[in-house]
Amino acid sequence: MKSFLVTVALLLSVVSSAVAAPNISGIWDSVLDDPNVSDLVFTISQVGNQVVATTFFKFKGEPCVWGGSGTVQGSKFVTSQKYGRRYHDWSKGTDGRLELTISSDGTTLTGNWYNELGQSGAVKYKKVR
Repeated sequence: MKSFLVTVALLLSVVSSAVAAPNISGIWDSVLDDPNVSDLVFTISQVGNQVVATTFFKFKGEPCVWGGSGTVQGSKFVTSQKYGRRYHDWSKGTDGRLELTISSDGTTLTGNWYNELGQSGAVKYKKVR
């Protein structure tokens, strides 16, 4: 009976670690984005599966900032994007979301952004620290 309980405990340990969301907290750099984007710094803070994200970047040299909140579920990370400072020529419909896949080693985020106007684009981020 004791060996059975040890086996069950080990299985539960393996299952719970496989289900746990990877922690993606840190500073991320852009690897793929719109060619007009430069100097991007993407900061993520994660507690459990809850995430708060902030991004500073320049679009055609003009500073832009967005913040958002979201979740990590397995290898998927989804966050809202609400602009606090947007490019002067963007409409208010540029708020949206990011839908990203976390690499198996936790160092790359790959996916797409989507805005309220129905536009989207590919993005890729690499963890800096």
